[in-house]
Amino acid sequence: NKPVCVFDVSSEEGLLTDEGTRFHLVSCDDFHYLQVIVVSIPHPDDSERRVHKHMSGNELIYVISGAVVIVVEDKTYSIAEGQGIIFASDAEHVVYGDGQAAKVLLVTAPPYNRGADI
Repeated sequence: NKPVCVFDVSSEEGLLTDEGTRFHLVSCDDFHYLQVIVVSIPHPDDSERRVHKHMSGNELIYVISGAVVIVVEDKTYSIAEGQGIIFASDAEHVVYGDGQAAKVLLVTAPPYNRGADI
């Protein structure tokens, strides 16, 4: 049988940053080429604004609820509920709440190193 992964992100588990951003890794070990994370972003006054980039790959961010600001290199995007963005992971980027708390679906391919910081 082919692998199937059922996940639940309704719990308060997951990685919680000092700024209150919560990362729920929902990928299963059987899927090696894709990583799926549900990210709960606090109100923008408390949002982490850490510019970062990754070694390679692509990111897809889809806004489940709320709205976010995503800066990729020197361009700023306002992404509302029901909208998304795809960009190269090796571009410098930052994501934070746009006037309210938000929940986003983050899909990366290939997956980040599971032992490293997200």
